[in-house]
Amino acid sequence: MDAQTGTPYWEHAGNGAIRRGDWKLVPTFPVPWEPYNLAKDPKELNDMVTENRDLAESLLGDWSQWADRVGVLPIVRIIELYSLRGRPAIEASG
Repeated sequence: MDAQTGTPYWEHAGNGAIRRGDWKLVPTFPVPWEPYNLAKDPKELNDMVTENRDLAESLLGDWSQWADRVGVLPIVRIIELYSLRGRPAIEASG
């Protein structure tokens, strides 16, 4: 959670999220980012990107700034590092 804004952010092995009010933006590697309205869709079944592209871009911008600030590595880079060390990519997923 960001101490200044109270916005929760998270990331683990290529999956992550940001939550702002009723909206949550999530990727599940390798699926791209998808916004969900948790008040209307608490089970996250209906990707709302088509109807909410501007919101999704705003949330992704905030998440990207957070990720840069805390040093999140993109999952593809982590997989590359595992490969360079001769370890299976599946180990990179935690």
